[in-house]
Amino acid sequence: MEIFKILIFIVFTFLGVNSKCPTFVPYISDPHCGFGETCNSDGINKWTVHIKECHMKEAGLPPFLKIVEGPCPEGDKPQCPGLIPINK
Repeated sequence: MEIFKILIFIVFTFLGVNSKCPTFVPYISDPHCGFGETCNSDGINKWTVHIKECHMKEAGLPPFLKIVEGPCPEGDKPQCPGLIPINK
């Protein structure tokens, strides 16, 4: 299942060709959570969360309030729209 999630993430990353956001993400398993005003976003590492934040800014959405190490709390807020959560 983990491989499937990684492949989906890669596909979504390369579909964003017109984006100015980075596309390379080192695969280092170090879960981080981006806390937004109305949603949270899990990432396999801090780079995936920063790239998600970049895509959110491009879409006119507010950036994360903070990014912290560890997975997002369950049931706190919904996942932010866009890329699928990676580490769950």
